[in-house]
Amino acid sequence: MKPVEINPNDEWINMAMAGISPQILMKSAYRSVMFFIGQRELEMQYKMNRMVAQCRQKCESMQEKFTEKLEQLHTAYQKMAKRCQMMEQEIESLSKDKKELQEKFSEKARLDGCHSLNSRASGGHMGCKTKQL
Repeated sequence: MKPVEINPNDEWINMAMAGISPQILMKSAYRSVMFFIGQRELEMQYKMNRMVAQCRQKCESMQEKFTEKLEQLHTAYQKMAKRCQMMEQEIESLSKDKKELQEKFSEKARLDGCHSLNSRASGGHMGCKTKQL
């Protein structure tokens, strides 16, 4: 098999085209150009498919990361909501305890005030109600 010259010189081209009609040369040139365009289209399609595959892979990777992060945030939100609820319950319990202590303190202060007034008076009752705890 004889090696093929990929880039022949002008002299060889002129000799090869000698005696061929212009219509055949134009038809050959047209087919050559169409073949070249087809090869370029295939090359572009290949490159585009490769780029699309790379982009799709990046998108899937990013989606996995975002999903993981979103799950972490959701878990943290649930923990904080539960903690908030527990703190609200604790505040409610402390408020009840505070109210009870204030009522007891008021009653004790009132009773202490009455006892001190009664002890100062000469055996008389000064009108304080005594309430037993």
